Amino acid sequence: MLEGQNRLYAVIDGTPIYMPGTRLVSVRSSAVLASDGYPTLLPTLRDTEKALAKQLADDPQNIRSFVATKGLVEGNKSFDDRAYVKLTV
Repeated sequence: MLEGQNRLYAVIDGTPIYMPGTRLVSVRSSAVLASDGYPTLLPTLRDTEKALAKQLADDPQNIRSFVATKGLVEGNKSFDDRAYVKLTV
């Protein structure tokens, strides 16, 4: 971010990455990376989407089982944008 946001934690957003906020993780076969639009990460996108659908059905305003800064707005499919990437080694 141009005005100093995201300086104390690592993000992938097109700006220089705050390297002290990164760490190496050993991976045997695969790793899942996702944005904060997914409350639960599972080994497949299908299962992760199912978990999100259950979350939205059970607590659409994100005030009980998954406390977040925003809830589901009428007309939207989720409470936030989301990205899911699975890397296979």
